[in-house]
Amino acid sequence: MKNKKLSIWFETAVVLLLSGNLIGFGILIGSVNLSDLANDIKWTDILSSAGSIMAGVGTIATFVVALYALKSWKHEFKWKDLYGSYLALDEALGTYYATVRNFVNANLCEAGEYFDGITPNHKTTQIAFRDWNCHKSETYKALDRLNKLQEEKDAHEVYTKIIQFDAIARKALSYSNRKVHPAADYSQLYNESEEQLIELEKYFFETKKWMKQEFAR
Repeated sequence: MKNKKLSIWFETAVVLLLSGNLIGFGILIGSVNLSDLANDIKWTDILSSAGSIMAGVGTIATFVVALYALKSWKHEFKWKDLYGSYLALDEALGTYYATVRNFVNANLCEAGEYFDGITPNHKTTQIAFRDWNCHKSETYKALDRLNKLQEEKDAHEVYTKIIQFDAIARKALSYSNRKVHPAADYSQLYNESEEQLIELEKYFFETKKWMKQEFAR
């Protein structure tokens, strides 16, 4: 926001300076008395007037170049910010995917103990849940930062992809949780959980590939 306000003030100053130079040219030209052209004209006066005009033109040219440079800088700054946000989301999504796999494996270990008649150790699943919940939150934060820099259509497409990924991840977690998705035996629980992880992995790499192609456009 600060850079945007600075840009507005700078562009306003450029317009005022250009207007001032044009007004100055008008005054300079209007002050020339045509009747004096037939009289003796000093070359120094002509050179002085020409020099003033050239100086004004040079000032305008300088500010035009400066304005163009400012716009180029703004574009480059926005692109770098967008690229940085894209990398942050890409990294957050990768970590989120890893925590989902860890959480599923922790659920399967706990389920294995349960089916074997052993009292499950909930500490591992509690840690896995904490990590999953934390990195899920970080993924959505990174998504919000990226969406603020994108066009509405692009932001909606990325948001839809992440929401779908999250839905598949939650499904994989529910299939591995014996309390949410009871199974007749451990083999059924394990096989169905693995099927969901395979689907999640496939969608994960498809999403990363899609994001890379979209950003490269």
